[in-house]
Amino acid sequence: MDKHAYLFSKRPGIDFSRRTKLPFGKMLSLIINMQGQSINKELRRYFHYSSQVPKASAFVQQRSKILDRTFEFLFKEFNQCFPSPHRFHGYDILATDGSDFDIPLDPSNPDTFITNCCNTGAFNQYHVSFLFNTFDRRFIDCVIHPRNIYNENTALYDMMKRYHPKNKTIIIADRNYSYFNTIAHFQQSDFYYLIRGKDVYDTNSIFKCCDLPDSEKFDVDISFELTRNQRKKYREHPEQYKCLNSKVLFDFIEPDDRNSLFPVKFRMVKFKLSDDSYEYLLTNLSRDEFSIHDLKELYWKRWKIETAIDKYKYDIGAVNFHSKKREFIIQEIWARMILYNYCILLAFQIPVNHSVKHKYERQISYTDAIDIAENIYIHIRI
Repeated sequence: MDKHAYLFSKRPGIDFSRRTKLPFGKMLSLIINMQGQSINKELRRYFHYSSQVPKASAFVQQRSKILDRTFEFLFKEFNQCFPSPHRFHGYDILATDGSDFDIPLDPSNPDTFITNCCNTGAFNQYHVSFLFNTFDRRFIDCVIHPRNIYNENTALYDMMKRYHPKNKTIIIADRNYSYFNTIAHFQQSDFYYLIRGKDVYDTNSIFKCCDLPDSEKFDVDISFELTRNQRKKYREHPEQYKCLNSKVLFDFIEPDDRNSLFPVKFRMVKFKLSDDSYEYLLTNLSRDEFSIHDLKELYWKRWKIETAIDKYKYDIGAVNFHSKKREFIIQEIWARMILYNYCILLAFQIPVNHSVKHKYERQISYTDAIDIAENIYIHIRI
């Protein structure tokens, strides 16, 4: 990329064409490794406190020349260099989730500005939705939305369109994704899914009208047709039809379409967690390949994305931004994902000795591994 900087410049042939202390390659490396300090401190750290440290104004000027999707391109090219070797029953296992990121205060931006009702003041946020490989603990993709207009489900649909699986792939999602629209998008794709459903007694559950077995454990197939027609012949047969009003988001039937029917089919399992709580899982995986026990084990892997997001935000420092400008904030979100994946790749090279028995299973300290990997990165910078 450094040799072809013109491809990633806003003014090809002009930007990054002159000799400078901050050429294109150094700018990418520097932004990837920035942490929670001021720009001047980050520059001094990167240049090892030499007498040739450029000014913060020069850094801002140089980063403004970089095309918006440069770091996204670098992130995906980096991932392609290290394909995943791990499978679960022959499937790639991905998980999706999202998180809010506080950004510098800007009351003039209605899409990100939030007035809190809990007397904690006003603030601005972006919401980032992630796609994550649970075996390699690496991020695959993300979608960045202003907090006031975000939708994790539509973000997932976008990431599904952009991801081209080479193997059979399962996406695991929490109950925030248990909507007819999401299930329909999966039906129209090549992906398999495992989604945690809301309790059937929840007022917002899409399954409260389903005719389900009255037992503590079941594994059944559910099928019906969706329609926006509210006629009596549809409403009187909830076991066969689900009627959607015009305000419900469903991408496969237009709001004013009263004639179309969309068939929905999925497998639903229920099992007991404790004396008074149950789990509901929705999937299109065959019960010949995946028993209820397999699905429970598979869904447990989703929790790794929550741990990863926490380490990405706080160990990598993805919550620390160095500008109010939207394009610069997005640069840093993608840049930190590159750094996170780099650190995890190095951490996976650490040998863990399981031959000696201990009271507890030995595991890698990813917090320490990230700290060491960041230190290695700063010493092998471009």
